[in-house]
Amino acid sequence: MPVTDYVQQVLEATVAILDADPDLRVLCARTSAIVIPWGEQVFDHPLPVVVYLPVTASPAWTGVQRLEVQFTVFGMTRAVVNAATLQVHAALTTPAFAARGLDVARDPNALPVRQWPTSDPLLSDVGNARSDISLTFLLPD
Repeated sequence: MPVTDYVQQVLEATVAILDADPDLRVLCARTSAIVIPWGEQVFDHPLPVVVYLPVTASPAWTGVQRLEVQFTVFGMTRAVVNAATLQVHAALTTPAFAARGLDVARDPNALPVRQWPTSDPLLSDVGNARSDISLTFLLPD
């Protein structure tokens, strides 16, 4: 299977895993549309919302296929945004992907990168708080 097809399946599974996560559902006070792709208008969605962006996909010739995905959580309070960001990290596990028939694991050599932008001109339109986390996943050859 070409890596691009598998990457698409991983991204679709990522959205499904996060949308189904009971803790994120409580934090976001809804059961769907918790996760949206980067490029959609964030302010058209209720807050908090998780936005995802596939950053890089390493080709097979590197020896290991990796997929790095950035998740940005927008919300009204830093406490909710931080809790949702931590839950994104906690929910995307190997067993969660395996339950969807995918062989995906976190890259043990790539620590999650968390950021709290100090100034973001978009925040006035989409809430008062924002947190980013980048996760790197290993894909099968």
